[in-house]
Amino acid sequence: MEHNDYIFQRFTEKHIPDLVYLFSTINNHKYTEEFFKKKFDTHFTGIAYVGYIAYHKESNEAAAFYGVFPVYLEFENKKFLAAQSGDTITNPKHQKKGLFIALAKQTFALCKELQVQVLFGFPNNNSAYGFFNKLDWSPDGQIHKYVLKTGSSLMKKICRK
Repeated sequence: MEHNDYIFQRFTEKHIPDLVYLFSTINNHKYTEEFFKKKFDTHFTGIAYVGYIAYHKESNEAAAFYGVFPVYLEFENKKFLAAQSGDTITNPKHQKKGLFIALAKQTFALCKELQVQVLFGFPNNNSAYGFFNKLDWSPDGQIHKYVLKTGSSLMKKICRK
């Protein structure tokens, strides 16, 4: 697909208002800028705000977004940088133009540049076809254990119950 009508920009904190706008185009829930700032602030890994956003050239409207969440994984007592496929959204006015695939490919190249060693995700029904048929993802594998460390004693009490 041609993307001559769009400009792709590396996602940064300054793009968060546009992400709020994009989510408002398909969802009645009002996400705040603070919500997305916290969600994409993964500085603990050494990298944050990893993804790309597309803008329509003529209208300068935010058209689509794809981002990942850097995390550390541990395998055989070795810790390494990975990224979980995260949010993907396309404004309904800009759907069916190949933006999801184009943004995902750019984000995957960025992950490689940032030395992310593994990229994984849990595609939903809307994105599964693109991941498996256009981006060569493999549906193989199982998660054996997912540990989310928190310092909250309240969370520990809730989990014990």
